[in-house]
Amino acid sequence: MRWVTAATISLALATIAAPAFLAQEHEALAILSEFDKLASAELWPGFDPRSTPVAIYDGHQTWLFRHPSPPSPFRSYEGTDEAWVMDGWYPDVRANSSAEIEGLQTATLIARQGEPDGLAAVLIHESFHVFQAQRHPDWTANEVELFVYPLESAGLLAFRRLETEALRRSLGTTDDESRLCWVTAALSMRRARFALMPPGSVEYERGLELKEGLANYVEIKATGQPPLDLFPLESFSVSQVRDRSYATGSALALSLDQFDPGWPSRLELLTRPLDELLLDALSERSPEPCEFSGPERRAAEVRARADVAALVGERDESKREFLSQPGWKIVVSAAPNAPLWPQNFDPLNVERLSASEVIHTRWLKLQGSGGAVEVLDRRALTVGAGAHPLFNGVREVIATGFGEEPASRQSGDTLYVEAPGFNGWFPAAVAERGDNTLVIHLATSG
Repeated sequence: MRWVTAATISLALATIAAPAFLAQEHEALAILSEFDKLASAELWPGFDPRSTPVAIYDGHQTWLFRHPSPPSPFRSYEGTDEAWVMDGWYPDVRANSSAEIEGLQTATLIARQGEPDGLAAVLIHESFHVFQAQRHPDWTANEVELFVYPLESAGLLAFRRLETEALRRSLGTTDDESRLCWVTAALSMRRARFALMPPGSVEYERGLELKEGLANYVEIKATGQPPLDLFPLESFSVSQVRDRSYATGSALALSLDQFDPGWPSRLELLTRPLDELLLDALSERSPEPCEFSGPERRAAEVRARADVAALVGERDESKREFLSQPGWKIVVSAAPNAPLWPQNFDPLNVERLSASEVIHTRWLKLQGSGGAVEVLDRRALTVGAGAHPLFNGVREVIATGFGEEPASRQSGDTLYVEAPGFNGWFPAAVAERGDNTLVIHLATSG
């Protein structure tokens, strides 16, 4: 299995301030003006959000701020040396993410919808990711693990939800003893749950809490968001492992603020999981954990069994609905000895259908000796070539729902295929058309 770090495929964005007199002329500049207000607070040791270059696509233009060497498509905005703009969509600005532009890590944002203050809060969150990547590359999670996480275990799901509820209760009380007892309960349940899980899944949760949970925590400090807003009223769904880690990481950090002031400076010196830091902070107090009632535990178990069963049914329906889309279908079929390999994808917008199948709902980029394919802003289904649905290679990619027949052209021995949201090039490939389906058989390796 190939190791793919979160830095390769995770999302990140950051920003920079703009002159006040420009703030209302364009949405990107208004976002940056709001960002400046939030960035003025002391958020984390050594972290200044305004030191990170940022690129923003607003639906019409791409803006670049505080970048020392903007590439040629960008022109200076009204003679300033901090704001640059170009018409259209700069190719490296594909998502709320970070990208290397002219050798410099630059945070990127797609700002086609949302209010400036909300987008500024997201920029605070994501600028911290750029800081993390530069200063703490070990504050990350291996996204490979998301696709083999034990979602189908109702017992683990019940444990997970009770642990989440204990954290929620700890943040929802102003009584110090009650808060201590509920956070102790959460740590106790976590210890029991982790003992039953694959080590990789445990490391995945902890890595996400360091990466995403701490970025969320910094955003909360900047905006004053109520901590209970971290948790949905109906708890997280079966598959929301990633979303939950944003909340649990923030909750652990907020608990550390109360029980171990000064912990960020110590974490800067030595990386440790947040739950272990909190457990150490509570050890001298020897607190007794709060207990859930028998009916509460039984209700969690019953709901978990029902939700896992529903997940299986939803996966079957998602696949059926995807494959039955009207219009043209493109199937890219790799040779057995030459699978395609993930280059980029959006981990927040994927749905695992089975041990080998994944639907990507926003962005997917694959490449191998047989060619390359990118699917953007439309759905694509991948079928794994090995034990892992993605990271042992992909043997088949399917995209559906094209209103018109995909365009193709041959240049030398390379086949180029284009359709709305789909681009691919395939050396020595063989294409077959029929029944509103284009099948591309990729060449074998060697």
